Amino acid sequence: MAADHRKSGDDWRLSAQFSAWFRDLRTLGPRFLALSGIGQGLRQAGILAFVLLAAGALVAGYVTTQTYVTLTVNGVAYSLGTHQTTVAAVLQDAGIVLRPEDALAPTPDTLITPGLSIEVLTAHHVTVQVDGQVLETRTLESAPLTILDSLGVRLGNADEVIVDGRSLIPGQPLANTGRLLASTQLVPGSGPSRDPKDPPELIEVRRAVLITVVDEGTPFTLETIQPTIGQALYQAGIVLYLGDSVQPPLYTRVSAGMTVEIHRSVPVSIAVDGHTVRTRTFRGSVGEVLADTGVALVGQDYCLPTPEASITPDMTISVVRVREEILTEQQSIPYDSVWQGDGTLELDLTRVNQYGEPGVRQSRTRVRYENGQEVGRSKEDEWVLKEPVTEINAYGTQIVVRTLETPDGTIEYWRRITVLATSYSASTAGTPRSSPWYGRTRVGWPMRKGIVAVDPNVIPLYTQLYVPGYGPGIAADTGSAIKNKRVDLGYDDDNLVLWYSWVDVYLLTPVPDPSRIPYVIGNWPPRLVRGARCGVQPRAFSHSAPRTPHETSSPACEPPWIYAPCSANTILGPRSLSARTSSPTRARSTRSPRRRN
Repeated sequence: MAADHRKSGDDWRLSAQFSAWFRDLRTLGPRFLALSGIGQGLRQAGILAFVLLAAGALVAGYVTTQTYVTLTVNGVAYSLGTHQTTVAAVLQDAGIVLRPEDALAPTPDTLITPGLSIEVLTAHHVTVQVDGQVLETRTLESAPLTILDSLGVRLGNADEVIVDGRSLIPGQPLANTGRLLASTQLVPGSGPSRDPKDPPELIEVRRAVLITVVDEGTPFTLETIQPTIGQALYQAGIVLYLGDSVQPPLYTRVSAGMTVEIHRSVPVSIAVDGHTVRTRTFRGSVGEVLADTGVALVGQDYCLPTPEASITPDMTISVVRVREEILTEQQSIPYDSVWQGDGTLELDLTRVNQYGEPGVRQSRTRVRYENGQEVGRSKEDEWVLKEPVTEINAYGTQIVVRTLETPDGTIEYWRRITVLATSYSASTAGTPRSSPWYGRTRVGWPMRKGIVAVDPNVIPLYTQLYVPGYGPGIAADTGSAIKNKRVDLGYDDDNLVLWYSWVDVYLLTPVPDPSRIPYVIGNWPPRLVRGARCGVQPRAFSHSAPRTPHETSSPACEPPWIYAPCSANTILGPRSLSARTSSPTRARSTRSPRRRN
């Protein structure tokens, strides 16, 4: 340190004085002895003794006559012996040169007394840069703001002071002044005292400039020392969002009197592709917001609200992704069946002349998806890829008259039909006895044995017929349950035999007019056949060979409610029961033609 160097210099100056005295003694001694004419040997011994005695006397005299004082330079104390009489002389002997800015206590003309304390505080050099000027000064102060005050530099409330590259953080105001004092001073102190280890060397003053900020139409002034607009707004605590617009841009350098305009963004949410994007925008329409966020409407995509809609705070924009695809489908076209009379075929025989084939109808359907969900279908076009082939069936129209030997004699018939036969009488027909139609048939005849209820669409009324096991009869009644291949055999109340079996009915000659003949008969009711329970298929039936009445005794398989399609070669015979046994309830009755309407 400087004080250490000064201490070493003082010691050197004291040693130099003693060396000068010894040189004088060595010079005077030999001259004195030469003049006195003392012998050479004695002369040398005398010179040495004289020199030693003189030096000792001088040293003892010098030391014993010194006055000891304490010299403190910039806080570093030295113990110093001196023959000087004033403080100024002591400092001169010590090689200390004071400048006008330096401090000395006591004053330079103070007389030296034993134990006197002399304090020296030297001023340090400081460079101040302010308002475009460079000020050079020497000062005893270490507080930067005090140094500036001594130079007449006045600080504004927003000015910044930088000391040796470190910025003073503004804090509490300086008492009785409008200046700001550093919240953490580099060197605290007052008066001439300071810490010599950390004196400031360079003090910079950055003046705050006044700018006008217009925040969404609201103006206010702002003092700042920051170099750019962005830094100035940040230091002022003005929060900016990514979507906000600032003009001039944030990187623009601040200049006095400039105006900064802030256009605030509003928060919006965008629901797109299964995600929700939250952002802020200052745009005016939905379309502009989507463009800013990189959300594109491709093809038939659309958004809600529409792109022309105005933006409102906290709005949610829903983007709907639209996809369409063409679906090709094929459907079967049922084929038609037609029947044609064939005179080469015997009555009740059929033949397929042309098998039917279903057609194919092909269509194209546009399927619309929104956000992956199907929302609608529309048929684009449709055409027949393959036409159906009509099935052509032939039914026999050739009538062959045959004869049959029966217990009632030989009969002549032109048609044989296998039907399900039941039986009834006037009292079991379901007509109340008080009714005027009790015991009367459809054609108005009295009920008796030989009356057979038929479906007129199958067996015309007034047709003579023969039923094996029953005998001859005439189709003279109808019933609501008597449809297609079902007949009801009439009895008197005193001779009722209950029937529920399949049997052949022979239609007797004469052959009716062809216009009254139903050539095609429906297959109802379903036929109960032997083996139906076991799934055995009935054997085929040939119409060429007639059967005898005893064939009607073939039993049916049990239970009787199991039905299956069958051929005509299996016939169920009647089951004879007492007339008192109740018959199954049937929805049929003998009614007059008037009641049939």
